Amino acid sequence: MAMLTDAERYREIEARVDARLDRGARLPGAVLRERPRRLAFLEFEAVFSAELWEALRALARHYGDRELFLAAVEPAADAYYHTHFGAYGALVLPATMDGAAYEETVAFEPDDNPADSLAIGARVVAIASPSGGLVAWADRELEVALLALYDTAEVPAPRELPAGPGWMDARRALQVMAPAFPEQRVPTAVADALLANYPSASG
Repeated sequence: MAMLTDAERYREIEARVDARLDRGARLPGAVLRERPRRLAFLEFEAVFSAELWEALRALARHYGDRELFLAAVEPAADAYYHTHFGAYGALVLPATMDGAAYEETVAFEPDDNPADSLAIGARVVAIASPSGGLVAWADRELEVALLALYDTAEVPAPRELPAGPGWMDARRALQVMAPAFPEQRVPTAVADALLANYPSASG
């Protein structure tokens, strides 16, 4: 499955992402526009794994979503990917897709350039759903991602997260982030901001 070329479809994905996420923000700042009902962190690399995809499929079934959206935030799906490759750095992922197909899809290499696949080249990634029930945000530099679940008009957020690739609270996420900083120590201001902005994942 190649990256998206349909401009109208891409604008739909942008709208779904922007409804829940602030693409101009960055962790440890508040990337979520509203406080979710459920929130968990995970390691960045897990975002491109079959294990996370199976968890997302379970959540898609819960919310009644037949597909999910994944898009590069940095570099931008339109300004970078579409300009250089004639395709948006975004994917429409059928909820029927299995984990192996997901891993192959996110590893797609535009113009046969591995460095520009989403799994390797994207520094910040967003995942969203048509229902608005779930979103995810992944930051390669900080080596963490977060998953947020919301009540929708039709379906409440699940009471528990599905089995996944090592869900973490914010304090554990700070430990994962540590290697991104000098002396492998998260600055106090960064730690305070993460815990303040994501209290429901603070344990």
